[in-house]
Amino acid sequence: LVFGATLFWSLALAAMLLTLSFAHESLRSRMYWSQKLMESEKNGRLLNIERSHRDFSREVQQFLGALEDGAYEEAILTSFLAHLDGLLPVEASAVVLSHRHELRLVTRFQNGDSDNFASILKTREQLLQSVCLSDQAAVIHSEEFGLGGREHGISTLCIVPVRVERQDWACVLLARSQDSGFQHDELRLVREFSEQARNAMDSAEKFDRVRRQAETDALTKLLNRGAIIKRAKRAFRKARSMGTRLSLFFVDLDNFKTINDTYGHETGDVVLRTVASLCHDCLRENDLVGRYGGEEFIAVLPGADAENAELIAERIRATVQSTPVQAREITIKVTVSIGIAEMAERFTDVNDLVGAADRALYCAKREGRNRVIHDLVVVRDNTAESERRKA
Repeated sequence: LVFGATLFWSLALAAMLLTLSFAHESLRSRMYWSQKLMESEKNGRLLNIERSHRDFSREVQQFLGALEDGAYEEAILTSFLAHLDGLLPVEASAVVLSHRHELRLVTRFQNGDSDNFASILKTREQLLQSVCLSDQAAVIHSEEFGLGGREHGISTLCIVPVRVERQDWACVLLARSQDSGFQHDELRLVREFSEQARNAMDSAEKFDRVRRQAETDALTKLLNRGAIIKRAKRAFRKARSMGTRLSLFFVDLDNFKTINDTYGHETGDVVLRTVASLCHDCLRENDLVGRYGGEEFIAVLPGADAENAELIAERIRATVQSTPVQAREITIKVTVSIGIAEMAERFTDVNDLVGAADRALYCAKREGRNRVIHDLVVVRDNTAESERRKA
C-alpha cells in the first residue's frame, strides 16, 4: 500500500514537472517567435525606409535635368514629403520656409481642411521660429497651439527644424488627429530624410548655377539661342496639348551695321545691352526673351493671342524709339523692327512658328523698318498677290 502511494505521488510529481516543462517550452517558443516577428517587422520597416531613401535619390536624379529656372526646390521638397508621408502615419505634412521675414508654405499633403497649416503659419510664426532656432524638435498638443484643437482636425503637431540654404529658418510640420504623439525613431527618420533633401537641394543649386551659366548670353545676360529655342519648343508642345494660345516674335535692331561701322563695336555692344534690357522690361512676368544671334532677339509669349502679342511688341518698339542710348559721350537713337507669329493649325512644330515670325520681320524691314508686322498680314498679302497673278 505504501509502495502504491509512493508510486502514485511519484507519477503525479513527474506529470506536474512534465507539464511545467511543456509550459516553459511553450512560453519560450512563443517568446522566440514573438521576438522573431518583431525582428521581422523591424527589418521590414528598415528595408522600407532604405527603399524610400533610394527611390527619393533616384527621383531627384531623374527630374534634375528637366527642371529649369530654380524650380528644383519645390520639386525636391514635394518628393521629400511624398516619401515621408508613406513612412509616417500622419494626416498632414508640410515644409515651411522663412526668408527675410516672409513665410512660405512650399508644399503639403493634406487629408483634411486645407486651411489648417495656413492658420498655424498666421498665428504661430514666433513659435515656429523659436523651435527652429533652438534646433530641437518639438511636439505640441492641441491645447498648446491655440487653434481650437480638434475642430481643426489637428490633435498633435510636430515641428522638426531643418536646414535649407538661402533660408533664415525652415521646418517640417507633421500633424496627427490622435493624441498618439511622435516617437523618437520617427523624429530621427524625419531628420534623416530632411538631411537627404537638403543635400539634394545643394546639389541641385550647383547644377542649376552651371546650367544658367551655360544658357546665358555673355553680352546681354539674356537666354542664348539654344536656351530660348529649347523653351520655345517646350512652350509650343504645352500650348498644343492644352489647347492654349502662344505667340512668338523677332526683334531686330535697325541699321545696326551702320552703328558698328560709325561708332565701333564697343558702342554697338552698349546698344545691344540697352535694347536687350528694354525688351526684357516690357514683357510680362511669364514671357521669355533671348538673343537669337547678332542684333536679333526672340520673345516667347505663352497664353498670348495675336492682339496681345502685337500690343507687347508695339510697347517694345515705342520704348526703344523713345530711349536714346548713352555710350560714352555719344547719344544714339535706335529703332527696331518686329515680326510676330501666333501658333496655328498650319504650324506643325516650333520651327514653323519661328519661320513665320522671321518672314514677318523681313516684311517689316522691307516696308521701311521701325514697325510691327504680324505673320497674318504677310499671309494675306501673299494670298492676294497669288490671286492677282492667277487673274
